[in-house]
Amino acid sequence: MEWIPIANLSPRPERRNLQGVRVDLLVSPYDVPEALRGEYVREKGCFLIEFKYISNEETYEKPEMENVTVRLGRNSGRLYAIELDVQALQATSVELRIKIAKELKNVLTHLIEKPRSPLRSSNYSMAKEAVEMHQEEILQTV
Repeated sequence: MEWIPIANLSPRPERRNLQGVRVDLLVSPYDVPEALRGEYVREKGCFLIEFKYISNEETYEKPEMENVTVRLGRNSGRLYAIELDVQALQATSVELRIKIAKELKNVLTHLIEKPRSPLRSSNYSMAKEAVEMHQEEILQTV
């Protein structure tokens, strides 16, 4: 599957109160996804969505929710991939796209609400925005 370039992502500064001082934390360009792609992996019975960044790093897999595994950057915690167990969704072909879209939204919302570190929520928010902007394109293989 080809990478789909992501344009118009709008990283927003995060307002924080650090030791009584209000500061705006800016998102690093290295945390902004440049492209994404999605594909159905028939051999594994899963839907895989991947994110591409300016630089790559070693990743590790972590079960995130039931039937969902995420691949995160070992050092940065950036979101590199989400793998959904399609067989566990128990959907007909007509329902499958809808269920995958819903599961993607749920896992991304979960990551935003419970980030690995406070600085990762903006990376996960941008990944969610990218998925929502390109949902039809990435679900074409389903």
